[in-house]
Amino acid sequence: SMASMDGQAHQHSAQLTTADIAGRIPTFCDNQAMTSMYSPGDCAHGVGHAVMFLSKYDIPAGISLCERFPSYALRYYCATGAYMEYRLVRTPTDYPVHGGLYPCDSAPYPAACFRYVMTNTLRWLDSNGGKLETLERQCATLKGKYRLGCFHGIGNALVGKIALGQLTVANACGFGSRDDQTVCVEGAMERLGKFTPTVAAERCAPLTDWRREVCQAAASRKMYDMTKSFAMYQR
Repeated sequence: SMASMDGQAHQHSAQLTTADIAGRIPTFCDNQAMTSMYSPGDCAHGVGHAVMFLSKYDIPAGISLCERFPSYALRYYCATGAYMEYRLVRTPTDYPVHGGLYPCDSAPYPAACFRYVMTNTLRWLDSNGGKLETLERQCATLKGKYRLGCFHGIGNALVGKIALGQLTVANACGFGSRDDQTVCVEGAMERLGKFTPTVAAERCAPLTDWRREVCQAAASRKMYDMTKSFAMYQR
């Protein structure tokens, strides 16, 4: 019948799209047309949204397409787009079943995952009268890059409260080791620096010692920086 032929044609074109994009990914974000509009990292983030959608929200499939980018930075920023897309569609129903750290506590590029999923987790925590410290303690039970990714996600999720002055950077990111605090500050201030640099500068000012330097560096680096050190994000 015509209807089933239509269905087949649609399926076929979807497969073609995934295969087609796979071959184009390595150079997709370094052509002139793209870089005139977006930074390479921002471009990779957009590709991440597309590959997660095309992969029908299958995380390993989506992330494997991100893996085709030639540098770790582009792979990571692609993963941020993929997980943001996943979060927009999938995670609101995940908590009751899997808990607030799912799927980031075992997924590749955990910081990229927690960066977006944690916004839902914190909203859920707030509406259920939970405490930030409960979440921080959960993050601290994870190991290595999963633990650090988790704290990075907390920073990013608290950026609104930091921007409004409801929470200081020191209070938002004061839990755990120096590394935990560093990635948390980066999570908040790369975003705040991108959208409201003057507010970011004001929020960094009261910090003392090494925290101020981390805060100012993150705010001036902003999101999608290609020279950012990912040492803490991939170990």
